[in-house]
Amino acid sequence: MLAPDTEASVFAALALLTGMREGEVCGVRWRDIDLRAVPLGALHLRTQYGGGLLKIERTANEHSRKIAIHPALAAKLAWRWREGFELMNCRKPTPDDFVVARRDHGRVERLVHHTKKTGSTLWDRACGEAGVQNLTLHATRHTFITLARRGGARTEVVEQITHNARGTIVDHYTHWDWQPLCQAVLALQLPTSRELQPPRAAARVAKNVATLAAATAITEEKWWRRRESKLEPDPGKRGKSRKKTQLRTGTPTHQIPAVSAIAPPSAPRVNGTFPLPENTSVPSSTAL
Repeated sequence: MLAPDTEASVFAALALLTGMREGEVCGVRWRDIDLRAVPLGALHLRTQYGGGLLKIERTANEHSRKIAIHPALAAKLAWRWREGFELMNCRKPTPDDFVVARRDHGRVERLVHHTKKTGSTLWDRACGEAGVQNLTLHATRHTFITLARRGGARTEVVEQITHNARGTIVDHYTHWDWQPLCQAVLALQLPTSRELQPPRAAARVAKNVATLAAATAITEEKWWRRRESKLEPDPGKRGKSRKKTQLRTGTPTHQIPAVSAIAPPSAPRVNGTFPLPENTSVPSSTAL
């Protein structure tokens, strides 16, 4: 479901596999990640965007929380730390850098957090890379909760990951506290791109492919024949081009004999035209 290793795919994985809000994804720094915890690494979420307080929801205050890192997200973060960050920002990351940073007014020496607008743009790019329909970035939060509950995770454990309204302090080095959170994250079963494709759309694509495969290919010889037939129209047929030429010039479109064959240049002109010999007759327009 996730696209290959790109900056946008790292941003999407952070949103989809942690249940974080948009501002929380934009505010994650490398110092917030601890991969030494077992069986899964830990992400300690304290702030959002550039250091703002976490969004208040359900309760008067929302406490910091720790989120287990899904194996698919761990692979994305490892690539980002190893080479992805340097490819985009021309230097190695530091613990104080944002995981997915952006250049301030294009300056490489100053990396800042993504805003709501730039984060939405990055999410839209991630959807295009993965080939899925873009709804909203906040929908990933609902997707995380839904997939975790379908996988068998307990409601109170999932709420502790996404909200932590009670302010429970979790020690990710203690097996008793950390194990249930890891199990809840591991309950996420990511669907494949084939499973996400609507059945009708898949059948329509298969039908179009079969039609194209059965169609007779137009060879180069046939193509030139068709082109030559258009360049040399049948003179016996009255086409639109003949009618337009006749209306524009006021003369029939068939070959007209030269003026010298009708009257010599020294012949007197009547009303600016050469007189026709007695034996010469001009066919009427109805005879064309």
